[in-house]
Amino acid sequence: MSPMAQGIAIVIGARCGRCWLRRETKGVSRYAKFCGFTLIELLVVIAIISILSAMLLPALVRAKAQAQSTKCKSSLRQLGLALNMYLVDNNSKHPYGMYARRLSPISWLPLNWWEMYLQPYYGFSWTNNPGFQCPGYKGPTLLWATGGPAGSYSYNAYGTGYLLGLSGTGWENEIWPATSAASLIAPADMFAIGESRLYAFQPNSDSPVTIMAGWDMMFPGVSPVLAHNSPFPERHGKNYNQLFCDGHIVAIPPMVLFDFTNSAVRWNSDHQPHPETWYY
Repeated sequence: MSPMAQGIAIVIGARCGRCWLRRETKGVSRYAKFCGFTLIELLVVIAIISILSAMLLPALVRAKAQAQSTKCKSSLRQLGLALNMYLVDNNSKHPYGMYARRLSPISWLPLNWWEMYLQPYYGFSWTNNPGFQCPGYKGPTLLWATGGPAGSYSYNAYGTGYLLGLSGTGWENEIWPATSAASLIAPADMFAIGESRLYAFQPNSDSPVTIMAGWDMMFPGVSPVLAHNSPFPERHGKNYNQLFCDGHIVAIPPMVLFDFTNSAVRWNSDHQPHPETWYY
């Protein structure tokens, strides 16, 4: 029996015992008249329920976070399998974070994103498949202004610098080689796909509404002001799940994950910190 049920049973049992005494001393006809709960007894029961609920609520919150974390790790594991199948079919070259067409020296048109490369191996699209989304993420899955992806999972395309991750941006009609899996110095210690940070965007240029959406690209930096104004709210008991290039998954506190001094080598394909690329 739970502590809450035991406490209520004690109060009810004590009350029933008093009712039984009244039945013996005052008779059956008067028993029904005097057998109700008093206000004090009701207040005691309510107080016990409130205290036990307050004691149990943190445990329930932790249990929910753990369940969501388990589901999230399962989704990341499936994404890791899809990434591995993509590598097998593409000469062990990682997908680009974004593939684009240059329109001018300062503008471009996105043609593809990393998750689109993985969709044929995952079986579902980014927008309608909960397997692409962490249960702890409640934001949008598309950016209305550009049609680009947003969501709970992001790809380590750039590392701590533009050419240090798992293939940054590929350009149409230009030679931008993708990163080979064989070139990774420490795949068991390099991030591949992880839970995203948030950033603010407007649905369109005329909208006064600002929405927080998840970046689909990973990037470090602990300052929400200088690092693209991107906070990292709590997930799964204050940890962020991360898929490594060898397929294993680890839950890491965000202040460790995004802090260059703690994790820079895990972002880069050569397993070097490259402090010249750090920004806060």
